[in-house]
Amino acid sequence: MIVVILLAFAAMLVLNLPSLIKNRDFKLIAVYCLFYAASLLFSLLLAFNVKVPSPIIFVDNLFRAIRLSY
Repeated sequence: MIVVILLAFAAMLVLNLPSLIKNRDFKLIAVYCLFYAASLLFSLLLAFNVKVPSPIIFVDNLFRAIRLSY
């Protein structure tokens, strides 16, 4: 399962990153890498059967801290 995850993420990286580098859109590259790394981390944690809390809990706590409601 882990090999499949790594191959899938490698394929996504090979398909998407060269066009971003070609366009020299460094802000988009930074955002892409941030989300890419987070999703890879969560995927690997789930593959290793690590209990991962829902990201919605974090977002809810963040919104409450800055007094926003949704």
